[in-house]
Amino acid sequence: MHLPVEQVRDRILEEIRSNGDPSRALICGVDDSWEVSLLKFTMDMIGRSLSINVFDLKRRGLL
Repeated sequence: MHLPVEQVRDRILEEIRSNGDPSRALICGVDDSWEVSLLKFTMDMIGRSLSINVFDLKRRGLL
């Protein structure tokens, strides 16, 4: 059975929200360049976690 990508996306997002697991993510991108979507997600996560990682490294005396 093939469903439109929007319908699959919405169903997966609802499942993620209902489980309440903050470590889950859904990455939607174009089939031919899914690597770019994954790279953008990774870079965004690194950027968001930078300040807490710097704080943690300083706390441990590593910076």
